[in-house]
Amino acid sequence: MYGIINVAIQDFAVENYGPEKWEAIKEQSGVDVDYSLTDSPYNDTIAYIVAKAASKEMNLDIEDVLNDLGESIIPTTNKKFNSFIDSRGDTLRDYLINLPNFHNRIAMIYPELTPPQFRVSHLGNSSMHLHYFSKTKGITAFIKGYLKGLVSMFNESATVEFLQSRDNGNPQEIFKISW
Repeated sequence: MYGIINVAIQDFAVENYGPEKWEAIKEQSGVDVDYSLTDSPYNDTIAYIVAKAASKEMNLDIEDVLNDLGESIIPTTNKKFNSFIDSRGDTLRDYLINLPNFHNRIAMIYPELTPPQFRVSHLGNSSMHLHYFSKTKGITAFIKGYLKGLVSMFNESATVEFLQSRDNGNPQEIFKISW
């Protein structure tokens, strides 16, 4: 994972809870990284450790924190990767269909990145299934929040439903997006 996620965590905490709370979260986490370096690779567990510290510091459930982080990463990635974001489509549907290509392009720019893989199935006029493949465990709520953030970004009326977990030995998680 690259530092863009760490920047998103910092942006989320500062914008919603203030700089003092962000400093407390960093201290609680015990993680010592430069949160301004978006182009540096980090271990995936760092983001989860910081999210867990935010959960404790803000007295929120970790799933709620991850969901909120997923939603809030959209503005951060829009700032950093605007040209890529714009090239993925003008609607939520088009964006999600093009999401796998985006991660392939990002992987060429950041060779140490192992991006998650997405695949679309059951594509219809009013819904689709989005399959999420990743080695990173425990971030289902983050992906659900990310999808909700995309719904907001495109100003569409859509719902995100979690259909299948990797916890039961499945190779992927599946979300149904309906509009």
